[in-house]
Amino acid sequence: MPFDPKQLEDPDPIYRPAPFWAINDKLEPDEVARQAREMREQGFGGGFFHSRSGLVTEYLSDEWFAAFAGSLQTGRENGFLTWMYDEDLWPSGFAGGRVLDHDPDFAERYLKIAKADEELSDRATPLAYFRLRFRKNGVLKSFKRCEGPSSDDDCYVFYVELMAPTNRFGGQPYADLGNADAMRVFIEMSYESYRERFPDELGTLVPGCFTDEPAVHNPPDGAAWSKNLPEAIRQRYGYDIVDYLPLIFFHGKGYEKIRYEYRRALNLLFVEAFSQQISEWCEQAKIGLTGHYLAEDSLRSQISTGGATMPHYEFQQIPGIDFLCLRLEHEITMHQVRSAARQMGRNKVLSELFGVTGAQCTFEDQKWIGDYHLVHGVNFFCPHLTLYSMRGQRKRDYPPTISYQNPYWPVYRRLNDYFARLGYALGEGTPVCDLLVLHPVGSGYVHFNPGQRVGPPQDDSQMAALDEDFMRLTQGLMQLHRDFDYGDEEILERHGRAEKGKLRVGQMAYKVVVVPPSLTWREPTVRLLEEFVAGGGKVIFVEPVPKLVDGVKNKGLKGLLKEKGVQVVTNHAGVLERALARVHTRDCSLRAGGREAPGLLYQHRLVDGCDVYFVTNTNREDTVGVQARLKGQGPVTLYDAFTNTQYRLPAEQDGDYVKCDLRLPPVGSVLLWIGGSAEDLPVWRWPAPAQQTIELSNSWQAQPRELNACTLDLASVEAEGIDPSRRAVYRIRRDLQRGLGFGQLIGLQPWRVIYQGHNTDSGKNVTLRFEFESAISGEGRQLFLVVEQGMGDRVKVNDTELDLNTDQWHWDIHFRKIDIAARVHEGTNVVEISYEPYDFLDEVEEIYLVGDFGVTMTAPDRALLVEQPEGLRSGDWVQQGYPFFSGRMVYRQEIEVEKQDGKCYRVVLHRPSGAAHIIRVNDMEAGFLTSHPWQADVTDHLKSGKNLVEIEVVGTMRNTFGPLHLKKHIPWVGPGDFERDDNWEPMYHFHPYGLLEGAAIEVTEAPK
Repeated sequence: MPFDPKQLEDPDPIYRPAPFWAINDKLEPDEVARQAREMREQGFGGGFFHSRSGLVTEYLSDEWFAAFAGSLQTGRENGFLTWMYDEDLWPSGFAGGRVLDHDPDFAERYLKIAKADEELSDRATPLAYFRLRFRKNGVLKSFKRCEGPSSDDDCYVFYVELMAPTNRFGGQPYADLGNADAMRVFIEMSYESYRERFPDELGTLVPGCFTDEPAVHNPPDGAAWSKNLPEAIRQRYGYDIVDYLPLIFFHGKGYEKIRYEYRRALNLLFVEAFSQQISEWCEQAKIGLTGHYLAEDSLRSQISTGGATMPHYEFQQIPGIDFLCLRLEHEITMHQVRSAARQMGRNKVLSELFGVTGAQCTFEDQKWIGDYHLVHGVNFFCPHLTLYSMRGQRKRDYPPTISYQNPYWPVYRRLNDYFARLGYALGEGTPVCDLLVLHPVGSGYVHFNPGQRVGPPQDDSQMAALDEDFMRLTQGLMQLHRDFDYGDEEILERHGRAEKGKLRVGQMAYKVVVVPPSLTWREPTVRLLEEFVAGGGKVIFVEPVPKLVDGVKNKGLKGLLKEKGVQVVTNHAGVLERALARVHTRDCSLRAGGREAPGLLYQHRLVDGCDVYFVTNTNREDTVGVQARLKGQGPVTLYDAFTNTQYRLPAEQDGDYVKCDLRLPPVGSVLLWIGGSAEDLPVWRWPAPAQQTIELSNSWQAQPRELNACTLDLASVEAEGIDPSRRAVYRIRRDLQRGLGFGQLIGLQPWRVIYQGHNTDSGKNVTLRFEFESAISGEGRQLFLVVEQGMGDRVKVNDTELDLNTDQWHWDIHFRKIDIAARVHEGTNVVEISYEPYDFLDEVEEIYLVGDFGVTMTAPDRALLVEQPEGLRSGDWVQQGYPFFSGRMVYRQEIEVEKQDGKCYRVVLHRPSGAAHIIRVNDMEAGFLTSHPWQADVTDHLKSGKNLVEIEVVGTMRNTFGPLHLKKHIPWVGPGDFERDDNWEPMYHFHPYGLLEGAAIEVTEAPK
């Protein structure tokens, strides 16, 4: 389709982010519809209807589909798209346990080794016995198959063991994803159930389905296996793999060939049984398959979860990845998915992102991560996570929650619009890339050592070196601004051909091929390289060069290495750059200090005859100024995706290139269009240096937009056989679950507990007792207790029972908000919550106070309610009465300015801390700030004389919901991190918020 500029103003839902919508409680269709409307209003195009931890409504029941239909009804009204998700929890493939309910033989299975006289479990089936002899270095000297078990030291049994049932998979094992029969049952149960009920909506209101982390796992003490693997190897390679099982585990003569063929056959089974079958179903249903595979991040990790990841992407209509934590890594993951997408002609590439970064994740954090995706060609975002319900364990589900419960929700559309506009622009046209790097996962098949409990450990250095070399090469090319794609051997065999000095792979054509450090390649790949070189193509081998073809020594490789047009170089960026300079013409140079600026990344596309470049600064601390030299003809337009505004960027033509200066602040990015018309556009000027700085007062009038909060997360308990001492609520919850006889149910989904008919009634009463100190009375003020639904049958405050029948709520519709102002007095106050009796499905959680009060920490682990502050000073609001506050704070002060002609004025924030920041001058918005340089031009809003300056700091949920007691910082925030005894301490650890170092007015010369 031709590029449509109107999409940049308000992109259609299909181009907008669609979050994981955590469907995680008892579902009400009206509430589902309400949340869908909220999501659409905040700029999401849809949501992935994702069963998550805490689901009470039976998965795939009539009630489940009634809730799904509630979302569809919203879609009919406003275009909201409801994306399917194919599993209860994850990884995909077991249908919430029902695949194994159908046939226990569909269980995932593993190949393991033990001493022959060891007693095996009842889930184990011996395959073969071998006598094994080893050299001193652990290498296998010889192996010989024997008739049966023996107590001799050199006799071992190789056996297949079915996975044990686990509550994580609904009380069943995970499924064998290399078993086509099992996956047909999975498709029937998961996918077909949607088509039966919504045949007309599939392909319209339901555009696709997410599959999540499917895998064929290698256990820590064994190797991956599949029921059909021996027959697959027999058909493909003509031998019985059982005769060579020792070589899967141990290095020995000929192990390279056996390991290579075993791993490749297993990978192809997985691709064909799972991805290809589901893809064909999706094609018939006219929806797109998307999602991501487990552990795509490195050669080792993807081999450990089923083999090569890239072959799966051929069968995804919307190829996808995940990207977790607050850090920029996963370069291999990014290049794998975007390379396959380009080659298969897919213009939409998904990422599940922002998850586990913690509730404190800001808009700048999300922009940093989002721009990193966009520059790598990932243009469809699945933010993690939008919670249907926050009650109970659900609130700890890998934060942040990007949903109506969050204080930044009312302004989140601004970020969604930004991502949607760039996602649309960078999904149009065609990518420009003519450099291919072969993907060496086949060498990893040889080097990867399975886990083992017996026998000498095997040398792992070769696998580690392969991963390290591949990453060094990948990062080196990125830093050199030599854009490239990966070439997977399975995709190359099906879609690659040499043609007139180019190597074509599907929709892409490459002029230069880089062969990374490697050991072995497939025979069709070597033949393709020979044809490519014979036609004038250029190949660069990076040492160490390969020695094997299909795991076997091959003399033909030596001949290829000597061909004209082939270079052999070391794995060093400078050496590689000199080799590339001889054979490859770059399209982009971003130079600073006489070299390519390593912190900047770019993507180049051709859109409607224009060269389009997206450039981002991955550095979070430094502004980077570069001279850009970009291939293209014509004027340069700079596009601001936050405001949907275009500017003409001064540039000069230099032959086939344009030259311009770029200055990118930390986390900064630009979208540049070269060509077309830009004469009528305003000229872009980089911010001028300040000539004068007027520091604003550190004393502010301040008004919280939400009620202040105080979290009560320590309690004592009264229950038979349970320690009554005051301690963390999570420890009480754990003690109750185990001490009252429900240990075997921990980890089961609530719906599965109900579905399987487990008794959840303990028959015993439980009372939780919370205390809080107050220096103020509740009379005449707002003061509420917030208690989650499912917490107790009776609630008392200072011995007075509360009426729990209320339609008031706070944060989440499942959180009851009860007025207790008349019951709170100075001194110690007590809240009692009674369960009569306690049921396993009850919630045992923290409780909250909200109101117009302040909070002072009288000790690192003790809070005191006090009068609410009348104002704030510049600095951390945690220290000024708002330690637990989750909301938005408006700072105000009046300033006097003598406005001068020929001058520009901007408000500058010094080290602000919040999710986002809104600048208003004289009641007019002058800036919405998400990242550096934390400044807004207010020239048109200021007047001579008195002016009212407002700075709204938009907070997050971090200081209310935590984790609040971590001794050590963690980069990954998941449910377990709220409950880790080894990283918990009584002291509260709060995140700082507010105008930490104040603000100023800067005066500059107006542009001429």
